[in-house]
Amino acid sequence: MAAHAVVRDDDGRVLLVEPTYEPGWILPGGAVEADESPRAACARELT
Repeated sequence: MAAHAVVRDDDGRVLLVEPTYEPGWILPGGAVEADESPRAACARELT
């Protein structure tokens, strides 16, 4: 499972990231580990 965040600035622009492991752009976030909540995984990936 994966968890991603929608991060917007005051102008409503959405943050996208360009991963090194695949072409294209995605929302920031990542894989959820075993026994981890999606919220905790997203927080971990964003720090």
